[in-house]
Amino acid sequence: MKVYWLYQCDYGHSWILFRDEQELERSEDKICSFGHEAVTLRKRKPVDEVKIIIQPAGYVSDPVKNQVVFQNKYRLVISNLDGTEERVSVQVYSWKELLDLIEKIHIRAKSTEEAWRLWDQIKP
Repeated sequence: MKVYWLYQCDYGHSWILFRDEQELERSEDKICSFGHEAVTLRKRKPVDEVKIIIQPAGYVSDPVKNQVVFQNKYRLVISNLDGTEERVSVQVYSWKELLDLIEKIHIRAKSTEEAWRLWDQIKP
């Protein structure tokens, strides 16, 4: 399971990583952006079960002519926190449409089961 790794150094700097709980700690994880070593590490479970990903939909459709499709368009992706199960929208959206969709379906604070059920109802 992915959890938040909360670090703090003696100088009061704190930083957060989102990693697998059992992952081995790397030496660079323990150093703050000012070069100080962490003196504490606390691991905390996230509250939400679903993550939202805004995925760019544009791609070069014809490399010879350099033609692009779906430029400035996006797909909505929802996933469980471990990334082992996800849903990707079939439709592509403008930035505003996508934000409206996210707000409309209120996936942010749902359980994975509720999120999958909502997704299947709206079929984005």
